[in-house]
Amino acid sequence: MSDAKLGLLTDDELIEELARRFEHLVIAGRRVHEHIAAAARERWKWKGDHRMCQGLCVSLQATIEGDYQKRATPS
Repeated sequence: MSDAKLGLLTDDELIEELARRFEHLVIAGRRVHEHIAAAARERWKWKGDHRMCQGLCVSLQATIEGDYQKRATPS
């Protein structure tokens, strides 16, 4: 699907389409209003075995931490 067509989907439609494609799924997102941090909107959904979803989250956390460590400079 092209980016132009993706822009026509609502958040819920996009999340439901992804949920149809995967047996286990963890989605998290946060949108912060440009001028009002208190107006941040968070969305999350998980689908499948809860232990598998926890594993996906831990794996993502480890990947992000590893990337952060590669880019960090010693002080």
